[in-house]
Amino acid sequence: PVVATMFPKQKIKWLSILHAGWAGGVVLGGIMALTLGVDTQWQYKIGLILIPTLIYGFMTISLKFPVNERVQSGVSYKEMLQEVGAGGALIIVALIIFQLGTVFGWSTAVSVIITLLITAGFGYYTRSFGRPLFIILLLVMIPLATTELGTDSWITDLMAPEMKKIGLQAGWVLVYTSAIMFVLRFFAGPLTHKISSLGLLALCSGVAVIGLYMLSASTGIMILVAATIYGLAKSFFWPTMLGLVSEQFPKGGALTLNITGGLGMIAAGVIGAGILGFIQDKSIDQKIAGYDQSNNTAIHSTYVTEQKTSLFGEYKGLDQAKLSSATPADQETVTTIRDT
Repeated sequence: PVVATMFPKQKIKWLSILHAGWAGGVVLGGIMALTLGVDTQWQYKIGLILIPTLIYGFMTISLKFPVNERVQSGVSYKEMLQEVGAGGALIIVALIIFQLGTVFGWSTAVSVIITLLITAGFGYYTRSFGRPLFIILLLVMIPLATTELGTDSWITDLMAPEMKKIGLQAGWVLVYTSAIMFVLRFFAGPLTHKISSLGLLALCSGVAVIGLYMLSASTGIMILVAATIYGLAKSFFWPTMLGLVSEQFPKGGALTLNITGGLGMIAAGVIGAGILGFIQDKSIDQKIAGYDQSNNTAIHSTYVTEQKTSLFGEYKGLDQAKLSSATPADQETVTTIRDT
């Protein structure tokens, strides 16, 4: 919201440059974490986040933030809420409440009731369903965020077997695609002037499909070719979407921007990562079951015992705790089955 306020006539350009910092952070953090090696405890690697956090905190102490664009224009607080309306509230509230329900063990009925009550209260106060285009963009943000962040959260695990064959840690795929994203986000402004923000999103979606399909089937050095295509595609998703929302709904101010970004983060974690995790778990499940059937073993019943919950219901996945205490022979067998 601050950047959108500072550059009201070049929102997508400067929001893209701002979000280049995200990609740059992934590159620097990734290199540092990979350099520390696999033997370094993950807590120390995560602790690296504190370095830029402290620097940023000291930088902002003496700064004065500008008055929000919505406030400058004299748009009331209620008018801002009306841009979101009951329709927009339903989407974001449902995701939050159902995730809380998973954490605290609420039943589906309880989650539905809480969601409807909050949405009804919001709708009663605003007397608005929300801007139809904004609601559509919120729905689009779910697969968009999954394509970028959901894939990124799993790409290391998914690419590990093939990257190991060419002698590289799988994390370098994430660093490489983020480096591409870092560079390209400085050029989003000129591109949107030539093909429009919606055109850029549509083009990137098509290229992302090609890149992801190639990643799913590539081996050896072709993984880097596929990663290049995927990196090119995902570079403009997030900032272009936020810039589009800010341009189309100036009355929504910081609220519409933050809801869009927040929805993307929640969707990537709750829906995107969950779906990819479910697919990977089921793939391993089928491979181990097939191995047992062919070799008359009982690996599946011994190690595929961890009870898990997903959007698709409950299922059993590979129990990593049991596997870690298994015999070296069983560990090697499961690893071979999983990576083939």
